[in-house]
Amino acid sequence: AAGTGMVMLKVLPPRAAAAANPERFEHEAAAIIALSHPNVLTLYRAGHEEGTFYLAFDFVNGRPLEAVLKERRLSLQEAINVFKGICRGLQHAHSRGVLHRDLTPRNVFVSDDLQTVKIADFGLGRTEAGTLTGTIATSEITFSALYYQAPEAMEGRADVRSDLYSAGAIFHEMLTGRAPSHRFGLPSGVNSEVPSSLDMLVLRCVARNPDERPPTVTALLTELGGLEEDLRLRLLSEIRDFQTMHLPAQGGGKKMIWIVVAVLVVALAVVAALLLN
Repeated sequence: AAGTGMVMLKVLPPRAAAAANPERFEHEAAAIIALSHPNVLTLYRAGHEEGTFYLAFDFVNGRPLEAVLKERRLSLQEAINVFKGICRGLQHAHSRGVLHRDLTPRNVFVSDDLQTVKIADFGLGRTEAGTLTGTIATSEITFSALYYQAPEAMEGRADVRSDLYSAGAIFHEMLTGRAPSHRFGLPSGVNSEVPSSLDMLVLRCVARNPDERPPTVTALLTELGGLEEDLRLRLLSEIRDFQTMHLPAQGGGKKMIWIVVAVLVVALAVVAALLLN
């Protein structure tokens, strides 16, 4: 019974259902049902009936991130907040031996204000040996979705850094407004809001060699937190510079004062948003 009284039902496409093993399906579904986190879409039940495999998820009042990105590019702070939500969901799953391995904007659900972020369609469960293998295919693979896949994952060698690659590809898209392709450029080359330090973090996430990526999502979140702190300090420094500006005493003095006040209000609002996230 879902808290909202409603569930979202997903049925595996015929090709995936035909290849599914009922025992393995139930085993892997049990690992996903065990996940409980604000950034993971809750799976309540999974089953099969006469060759039809289904999954019942908690109803989420939102839409796929893919739909939002088709409408607009996210602001820097919106992109960072959504990325942190994705990473926290992955962090929880990885700590319980579950990989996603098919992470794209299509299976990240967000609320209209982008404050709620939930990852759906986790497809990997823990095997008896404790390794991260196996998959539940809940959607058909499209050619464009392959650009979110880490190179080693497409060769069947996925680990936690593979999910990190996919998250990085989504982050790059949020920052640039451009879907990933076979090469990733500097986000700041498209979006002047992006600081160079964040450029480097994004490109490390999508490095083709997994050894060049942050080793875990936890390490990535720690590094991102340090970058955010640097950004806060930079904004506070700019505010202090505005406060010590020399204002003309005659003529346009009042006008200049109001301009500076308006800029200070905006800057303070940005700092407040950063501090609250």
